[in-house]
Amino acid sequence: MRGAAELPPFFRQGVMAEGFDNKPARMNVMPCSVERREDGPVLIRRCPCHGSADIVGPSEADGYFVVPRGVGRVEKGQAVRFFLP
Repeated sequence: MRGAAELPPFFRQGVMAEGFDNKPARMNVMPCSVERREDGPVLIRRCPCHGSADIVGPSEADGYFVVPRGVGRVEKGQAVRFFLP
């Protein structure tokens, strides 16, 4: 890797624009839209997705955010890690 300090995907920090319930039994990587604002943090919004077979919902995503295992609820304003493809 020729001395690379970090390998893709390159994670960034954002905050959720909305709260939602999550299945805590596993880590989830969810498609999202990313809204960059000059006056505040990057806002993350979930894109509609109906499971791993859904190819339409994620096609409108800017990136993906991660919900760690054990998290049953993500709150509006909560910090999340996301990456852009």
